Amino acid sequence: MEPYRITRVVFVSYSGKRVSVTLETEVFTKPLHFVKEKILDGFVAMCKQSDDPIVKIEKVVVVPVFKSV
Repeated sequence: MEPYRITRVVFVSYSGKRVSVTLETEVFTKPLHFVKEKILDGFVAMCKQSDDPIVKIEKVVVVPVFKSV
């Protein structure tokens, strides 16, 4: 897998509300589904007290670290 950074994540709450978060992550080389699970676990832990908990990631925007020629 080519190295990549995540620039935006769209979370979906239990009620269907979508929350878009812009971020700049470290460089990842692991498959995206592993990284998505780690991000979701971390975000859910931060928002434990919410009345409308986050249940999934709808979209992840990634950019390659090295551009192809």
